[in-house]
Amino acid sequence: MSEPENPAYEASIAASSKGLISYFKVASWAIFIFVLANNALLMSHWSERRGVWDDLGYLRQAHLFQRFGVDGIDTDARRDDDHFYVEALKDIGLDEKGDFKKFVSHNFMAVTNKLVLQSPPGVGFLLAFFPEGFQVVPFYFICSVVVFIFAIFVVGLAQTLSALAVCAAFGWASIIFMINPAKASYSIAPTLAVCAVAGWLTALFFSERSPRRRLMQAALIGFLLGLSVNLRIANLFLASGYCAGFLIWFLKLRRPSILVEASFFASSLVIGMIPTLVSNAINAGIPIKNDVLCG
Repeated sequence: MSEPENPAYEASIAASSKGLISYFKVASWAIFIFVLANNALLMSHWSERRGVWDDLGYLRQAHLFQRFGVDGIDTDARRDDDHFYVEALKDIGLDEKGDFKKFVSHNFMAVTNKLVLQSPPGVGFLLAFFPEGFQVVPFYFICSVVVFIFAIFVVGLAQTLSALAVCAAFGWASIIFMINPAKASYSIAPTLAVCAVAGWLTALFFSERSPRRRLMQAALIGFLLGLSVNLRIANLFLASGYCAGFLIWFLKLRRPSILVEASFFASSLVIGMIPTLVSNAINAGIPIKNDVLCG
Protein backbone atom coordinates (compact mmCIF):
# COMPACT_ATOMS: atom_id res chain seq x y z
CA MET A 1 0.00 0.00 0.00
CA SER A 2 1.52 3.34 -1.06
CA GLU A 3 2.37 6.01 1.47
CA PRO A 4 -0.12 8.89 1.61
CA GLU A 5 1.01 12.05 -0.03
CA ASN A 6 2.23 14.79 2.30
CA PRO A 7 2.25 18.16 0.47
CA ALA A 8 3.99 19.91 3.36
CA TYR A 9 6.76 17.31 3.45
CA GLU A 10 7.27 17.44 -0.32
CA ALA A 11 7.36 21.24 -0.23
CA SER A 12 9.97 21.06 2.52
CA ILE A 13 12.13 18.69 0.46
CA ALA A 14 11.81 20.91 -2.63
CA ALA A 15 12.76 24.01 -0.63
CA SER A 16 15.73 22.22 0.90
CA SER A 17 16.92 21.05 -2.55
CA LYS A 18 16.49 24.55 -3.96
CA GLY A 19 18.47 26.00 -1.08
CA LEU A 20 21.26 23.48 -1.62
CA ILE A 21 21.41 24.28 -5.34
CA SER A 22 21.59 28.01 -4.57
CA TYR A 23 24.46 27.38 -2.14
CA PHE A 24 26.43 25.38 -4.70
CA LYS A 25 25.80 28.02 -7.38
CA VAL A 26 27.31 30.70 -5.18
CA ALA A 27 30.23 28.38 -4.38
CA SER A 28 30.76 27.71 -8.10
CA TRP A 29 30.74 31.44 -8.89
CA ALA A 30 33.28 32.04 -6.13
CA ILE A 31 35.55 29.38 -7.65
CA PHE A 32 35.16 30.96 -11.10
CA ILE A 33 36.18 34.35 -9.69
CA PHE A 34 39.23 32.80 -8.01
CA VAL A 35 40.30 31.03 -11.22
CA LEU A 36 39.83 34.22 -13.26
CA ALA A 37 41.90 36.22 -10.76
CA ASN A 38 44.61 33.55 -10.86
CA ASN A 39 44.57 33.71 -14.66
CA ALA A 40 45.01 37.48 -14.54
CA LEU A 41 47.99 37.11 -12.20
CA LEU A 42 49.66 34.54 -14.45
CA MET A 43 48.98 36.56 -17.59
CA SER A 44 50.53 39.68 -16.07
CA HIS A 45 53.93 37.98 -16.28
CA TRP A 46 53.67 36.98 -19.94
CA SER A 47 56.14 38.30 -22.50
CA GLU A 48 55.09 39.39 -25.98
CA ARG A 49 58.44 38.30 -27.39
CA ARG A 50 58.55 34.67 -26.27
CA GLY A 51 60.30 33.37 -29.35
CA VAL A 52 57.26 32.07 -31.28
CA TRP A 53 57.20 33.16 -34.94
CA ASP A 54 53.41 33.09 -35.24
CA ASP A 55 53.12 35.51 -32.31
CA LEU A 56 55.25 38.06 -34.13
CA GLY A 57 53.13 37.63 -37.23
CA TYR A 58 49.99 38.53 -35.28
CA LEU A 59 51.77 41.48 -33.67
CA ARG A 60 52.99 42.66 -37.07
CA GLN A 61 49.43 42.56 -38.42
CA ALA A 62 48.32 44.62 -35.39
CA HIS A 63 51.16 47.08 -36.03
CA LEU A 64 50.05 47.47 -39.65
CA PHE A 65 46.47 48.20 -38.58
CA GLN A 66 47.72 50.79 -36.11
CA ARG A 67 49.89 52.46 -38.78
CA PHE A 68 47.61 52.30 -41.80
CA GLY A 69 44.11 51.73 -40.43
CA VAL A 70 41.97 49.37 -42.50
CA ASP A 71 44.68 49.41 -45.19
CA GLY A 72 46.84 47.50 -42.73
CA ILE A 73 45.17 44.37 -44.08
CA ASP A 74 47.90 44.48 -46.77
CA THR A 75 50.77 42.55 -45.15
CA ASP A 76 53.39 43.01 -47.89
CA ALA A 77 56.84 42.62 -46.28
CA ARG A 78 57.99 45.80 -48.05
CA ARG A 79 55.67 47.75 -45.74
CA ASP A 80 58.05 46.98 -42.89
CA ASP A 81 59.92 50.18 -43.73
CA ASP A 82 59.96 51.12 -40.04
CA HIS A 83 61.73 47.79 -39.30
CA PHE A 84 59.14 46.71 -36.73
CA TYR A 85 59.21 43.07 -37.82
CA VAL A 86 62.95 42.92 -38.41
CA GLU A 87 63.60 44.28 -34.92
CA ALA A 88 61.06 41.85 -33.45
CA LEU A 89 62.88 38.95 -35.09
CA LYS A 90 66.16 40.19 -33.65
CA ASP A 91 64.58 40.25 -30.20
CA ILE A 92 63.95 36.51 -30.40
CA GLY A 93 67.38 35.75 -31.82
CA LEU A 94 66.74 35.90 -35.57
CA ASP A 95 68.75 38.55 -37.38
CA GLU A 96 67.06 39.01 -40.76
CA LYS A 97 69.42 41.83 -41.88
CA GLY A 98 66.61 43.44 -43.83
CA ASP A 99 66.30 40.53 -46.27
CA PHE A 100 62.57 40.36 -46.99
CA LYS A 101 62.95 36.96 -48.67
CA LYS A 102 63.76 35.43 -45.28
CA PHE A 103 60.72 36.73 -43.41
CA VAL A 104 59.43 33.86 -41.32
CA SER A 105 55.65 33.23 -41.20
CA HIS A 106 55.41 34.83 -44.65
CA ASN A 107 54.74 33.25 -48.05
CA PHE A 108 55.71 34.57 -51.45
CA MET A 109 52.72 35.07 -53.77
CA ALA A 110 53.68 35.11 -57.44
CA VAL A 111 50.34 36.64 -58.48
CA THR A 112 50.88 39.76 -56.39
CA ASN A 113 54.69 39.57 -56.18
CA LYS A 114 54.44 39.95 -52.41
CA LEU A 115 55.73 38.27 -49.29
CA VAL A 116 52.66 38.14 -47.04
CA LEU A 117 51.57 36.79 -43.68
CA GLN A 118 49.92 33.38 -43.63
CA SER A 119 47.44 34.05 -40.85
CA PRO A 120 43.97 35.63 -41.28
CA PRO A 121 43.61 39.25 -40.09
CA GLY A 122 41.23 38.88 -37.14
CA VAL A 123 43.73 38.41 -34.31
CA GLY A 124 45.90 41.30 -35.49
CA PHE A 125 42.82 43.50 -35.78
CA LEU A 126 41.82 42.78 -32.18
CA LEU A 127 45.36 43.25 -30.86
CA ALA A 128 45.49 46.64 -32.58
CA PHE A 129 42.98 48.00 -30.06
CA PHE A 130 45.66 47.83 -27.34
CA PRO A 131 48.86 49.90 -27.03
CA GLU A 132 51.96 48.44 -28.61
CA GLY A 133 54.04 46.56 -26.07
CA PHE A 134 50.99 45.84 -23.88
CA GLN A 135 48.66 44.00 -26.19
CA VAL A 136 48.66 40.32 -25.32
CA VAL A 137 47.84 40.54 -21.61
CA PRO A 138 44.67 42.69 -21.91
CA PHE A 139 43.70 40.75 -25.05
CA TYR A 140 43.78 37.43 -23.20
CA PHE A 141 42.18 38.86 -20.08
CA ILE A 142 39.18 40.25 -21.98
CA CYS A 143 38.72 36.91 -23.76
CA SER A 144 38.87 35.20 -20.35
CA VAL A 145 36.23 37.58 -18.98
CA VAL A 146 33.89 36.70 -21.87
CA VAL A 147 34.25 32.99 -21.10
CA PHE A 148 33.83 33.73 -17.37
CA ILE A 149 30.57 35.63 -17.95
CA PHE A 150 28.99 32.82 -19.93
CA ALA A 151 30.18 30.25 -17.39
CA ILE A 152 28.33 32.31 -14.76
CA PHE A 153 25.20 32.35 -16.96
CA VAL A 154 25.24 28.59 -17.52
CA VAL A 155 25.59 27.79 -13.82
CA GLY A 156 22.79 30.23 -13.06
CA LEU A 157 20.42 28.29 -15.32
CA ALA A 158 21.06 24.89 -13.72
CA GLN A 159 17.90 23.51 -12.06
CA THR A 160 19.18 20.24 -10.61
CA LEU A 161 22.28 19.19 -8.70
CA SER A 162 23.43 16.93 -11.54
CA ALA A 163 23.03 19.72 -14.12
CA LEU A 164 24.80 22.13 -11.79
CA ALA A 165 27.73 19.74 -11.37
CA VAL A 166 28.14 19.42 -15.14
CA CYS A 167 27.82 23.18 -15.74
CA ALA A 168 30.24 24.02 -12.94
CA ALA A 169 32.81 21.52 -14.21
CA PHE A 170 32.61 22.83 -17.78
CA GLY A 171 32.70 26.44 -16.60
CA TRP A 172 35.77 25.84 -14.44
CA ALA A 173 37.54 23.97 -17.24
CA SER A 174 36.70 26.64 -19.81
CA ILE A 175 38.26 29.40 -17.71
CA ILE A 176 41.34 27.24 -17.02
CA PHE A 177 41.68 26.59 -20.77
CA MET A 178 42.28 30.33 -21.29
CA ILE A 179 45.76 29.70 -19.87
CA ASN A 180 46.38 26.23 -21.21
CA PRO A 181 46.02 25.43 -24.11
CA ALA A 182 45.00 28.97 -25.19
CA LYS A 183 48.49 30.33 -24.51
CA ALA A 184 49.87 28.15 -27.31
CA SER A 185 48.52 30.54 -29.96
CA TYR A 186 47.02 34.02 -29.88
CA SER A 187 44.21 32.76 -32.11
CA ILE A 188 42.92 30.22 -29.58
CA ALA A 189 41.83 32.67 -26.86
CA PRO A 190 39.34 34.65 -28.99
CA THR A 191 38.18 31.40 -30.58
CA LEU A 192 37.25 30.05 -27.15
CA ALA A 193 35.42 33.30 -26.37
CA VAL A 194 33.45 33.04 -29.62
CA CYS A 195 32.65 29.40 -28.86
CA ALA A 196 31.24 30.41 -25.46
CA VAL A 197 28.90 32.94 -27.08
CA ALA A 198 27.97 30.61 -29.95
CA GLY A 199 27.25 27.78 -27.51
CA TRP A 200 24.92 30.03 -25.54
CA LEU A 201 23.09 31.10 -28.69
CA THR A 202 22.83 27.47 -29.83
CA ALA A 203 21.10 26.55 -26.58
CA LEU A 204 18.68 29.45 -27.08
CA PHE A 205 18.10 28.35 -30.68
CA PHE A 206 17.04 24.82 -29.69
CA SER A 207 14.75 26.09 -26.93
CA GLU A 208 13.15 28.87 -29.01
CA ARG A 209 9.61 28.39 -30.34
CA SER A 210 9.25 31.58 -32.35
CA PRO A 211 10.18 30.93 -36.04
CA ARG A 212 11.34 34.52 -36.50
CA ARG A 213 13.65 34.41 -33.50
CA ARG A 214 15.02 31.03 -34.60
CA LEU A 215 15.98 32.56 -37.95
CA MET A 216 17.70 35.46 -36.21
CA GLN A 217 19.56 33.13 -33.88
CA ALA A 218 20.64 30.84 -36.73
CA ALA A 219 21.93 33.87 -38.62
CA LEU A 220 23.77 35.21 -35.58
CA ILE A 221 25.40 31.85 -34.87
CA GLY A 222 26.54 31.61 -38.50
CA PHE A 223 27.89 35.15 -38.40
CA LEU A 224 29.85 34.47 -35.21
CA LEU A 225 31.36 31.30 -36.64
CA GLY A 226 32.19 33.22 -39.81
CA LEU A 227 33.98 35.83 -37.71
CA SER A 228 35.88 33.04 -35.96
CA VAL A 229 37.35 32.02 -39.32
CA ASN A 230 39.04 35.44 -39.37
CA LEU A 231 40.81 34.35 -36.20
CA ARG A 232 41.76 30.81 -37.19
CA ILE A 233 41.04 29.05 -40.48
CA ALA A 234 40.59 25.72 -38.70
CA ASN A 235 37.44 27.21 -37.18
CA LEU A 236 35.71 26.28 -40.43
CA PHE A 237 35.42 22.85 -38.85
CA LEU A 238 33.15 24.39 -36.19
CA ALA A 239 30.78 25.50 -38.93
CA SER A 240 30.96 22.09 -40.62
CA GLY A 241 29.52 20.52 -37.49
CA TYR A 242 26.50 22.82 -37.64
CA CYS A 243 26.05 22.12 -41.36
CA ALA A 244 26.07 18.39 -40.71
CA GLY A 245 23.60 18.90 -37.87
CA PHE A 246 21.19 20.86 -40.08
CA LEU A 247 21.44 18.16 -42.76
CA ILE A 248 20.74 15.29 -40.36
CA TRP A 249 17.94 17.26 -38.76
CA PHE A 250 16.30 17.93 -42.13
CA LEU A 251 16.62 14.32 -43.31
CA LYS A 252 15.00 13.18 -40.09
CA LEU A 253 12.11 15.67 -39.88
CA ARG A 254 11.70 16.83 -43.52
CA ARG A 255 10.61 20.31 -42.44
CA PRO A 256 11.18 23.15 -44.98
CA SER A 257 11.76 25.57 -42.08
CA ILE A 258 15.00 23.74 -41.28
CA LEU A 259 16.32 24.47 -44.78
CA VAL A 260 15.43 28.15 -44.34
CA GLU A 261 17.28 28.27 -41.00
CA ALA A 262 20.26 26.50 -42.55
CA SER A 263 20.26 29.04 -45.40
CA PHE A 264 20.31 31.94 -42.95
CA PHE A 265 23.15 30.23 -41.07
CA ALA A 266 25.22 29.61 -44.24
CA SER A 267 24.68 33.11 -45.65
CA SER A 268 25.70 34.75 -42.39
CA LEU A 269 28.71 32.44 -42.16
CA VAL A 270 30.00 33.70 -45.52
CA ILE A 271 29.34 37.32 -44.54
CA GLY A 272 31.35 36.85 -41.36
CA MET A 273 34.28 35.48 -43.38
CA ILE A 274 34.49 38.54 -45.67
CA PRO A 275 37.55 40.11 -43.94
CA THR A 276 39.61 36.96 -44.59
CA LEU A 277 38.40 36.72 -48.19
CA VAL A 278 39.32 40.39 -48.75
CA SER A 279 42.70 39.86 -47.09
CA ASN A 280 43.44 36.91 -49.36
CA ALA A 281 42.38 38.89 -52.44
CA ILE A 282 44.74 41.74 -51.49
CA ASN A 283 47.69 39.66 -50.38
CA ALA A 284 47.44 36.55 -52.54
CA GLY A 285 45.48 37.88 -55.49
CA ILE A 286 42.61 35.44 -54.97
CA PRO A 287 40.02 35.16 -52.15
CA ILE A 288 40.75 31.48 -51.49
CA LYS A 289 44.41 30.53 -51.46
CA ASN A 290 45.81 27.49 -49.66
CA ASP A 291 49.21 29.08 -48.99
CA VAL A 292 47.50 31.85 -47.03
CA LEU A 293 44.68 29.85 -45.51
CA CYS A 294 46.92 27.88 -43.22
CA GLY A 295 47.20 30.27 -40.32
